[in-house]
Amino acid sequence: MTARVLLVDDEADLLESLRLLLLQEGPFEVHAESDSRVALRRVGEEPWDLVVLDLNMPGVHGLEVLDELSRSQPLAECIVLTAVQDPAMAVQALKMGAFDYLTKPVDKKKLLGLVRRVLHLDSGGGACDAREAFRKRLEHPEAFADIVTVSPKMAQIFRYLERVAPTEESVVISGPSGTGKELIARAIHRLSPRRNGPFVGVNIAAIPPSLFASELFGHAAGAFSGAQGRRRGFAEEAAEGTLFLDEIGELDQGLQVQLLRVLQEREYFVVGETTPTPLRARVVVASNRDLEEETGSGRFRADLFYRLNATSVHVPPLAKRPEDIPHLVNHFARTLSARYGKPIRSVDPRLVKLLCQYPFPGNVRELQNVIREAVLAEDTGVLRPSSLPEAYRHKIGRDRSLTHGRGELVTLAELEREHIQRVLQSTGGNVTQAAKVLGISRATLGRRLREWRRAASP
Repeated sequence: MTARVLLVDDEADLLESLRLLLLQEGPFEVHAESDSRVALRRVGEEPWDLVVLDLNMPGVHGLEVLDELSRSQPLAECIVLTAVQDPAMAVQALKMGAFDYLTKPVDKKKLLGLVRRVLHLDSGGGACDAREAFRKRLEHPEAFADIVTVSPKMAQIFRYLERVAPTEESVVISGPSGTGKELIARAIHRLSPRRNGPFVGVNIAAIPPSLFASELFGHAAGAFSGAQGRRRGFAEEAAEGTLFLDEIGELDQGLQVQLLRVLQEREYFVVGETTPTPLRARVVVASNRDLEEETGSGRFRADLFYRLNATSVHVPPLAKRPEDIPHLVNHFARTLSARYGKPIRSVDPRLVKLLCQYPFPGNVRELQNVIREAVLAEDTGVLRPSSLPEAYRHKIGRDRSLTHGRGELVTLAELEREHIQRVLQSTGGNVTQAAKVLGISRATLGRRLREWRRAASP
């Protein structure tokens, strides 16, 4: 299938050079546009697989074109081009959904490599399986090796982290409990220049306020009753690595002032000592609360929030990426059966299909616990729906009610349409991924969508 590519740049020579490059490279239908206003109209009206977009153009700014592309064609990918002096603009484009960016003058070899990754082409131009295609979208897939996902939403997060992790900025990771925020923090550590230093994780919620200073900063011998010798705090243990403060939203307001000073001055006092110790680690924090909302309500200090929030990333709940559930089920079945010495050889597809119907409010952690119970209970070597704890079989059955949570019965056609729309939303509009989750062909899903569009037309 020929991919449709739109090149948008106000430099005529560069535009023609890139057009010829792509035409020589592969089966691409390449269109070139030098007027950003015309480009804005075309991305809203014509279907594209890839847009290569210059951010700094007269007329309409490239970010406005990218915004229109993201809204009108969530299936399309975008590579942005930017001047060397515009790294902040490139990062903003990544946050808005761009696949990657290149600085000018354009390295044509790098551009071709990105195009191959975007369009899921291997060296021979064939299709790849979901996990391999996902890895090819990343520059450093090894940094995310312990995160099981094929979600386009997660791919977007990973590409963004590949750009911001090598900086020295602090990072705020938000998301519901059980989504894997510490795994994201570890990936940031691996991608940073501090990767050879320690990664020290601290659960703020587990530290009583009275012990916060001595736990985080350490204490000298005799600093208080029972302090027999000098104790290194978490900040010192982190050395020149990464200090990860989980559940930062639980920190007492009085202690928030103390942490703010440490971050501002890049030094702290060991309890019982009068000479400051330099803070050498990079600080990454996480919270299952919306810290911006907490700041607005006065529960979290605004000055501390803005000090921490130099870079932020939100990890979506599992319900927003159900395409990950089959991969997680198989991963947990394999690792947990090995851990507990259970001879689980396979997973019944009916079990996977059943679990894909459940929203998992406890996210990945809840799914892991469900599979753990199923592995421990099963002796036949195959995980089946009957392997699930009875309470979960009841909960999943209740959630699959034909009332669909609305209190009235719905037709099968309505139920099918709502489910397809939910899966499409969770995959960011990726028809190929949605078809895999639904267990139907891409052509069948496309036919359903066209039928609904025709029915909705006046």
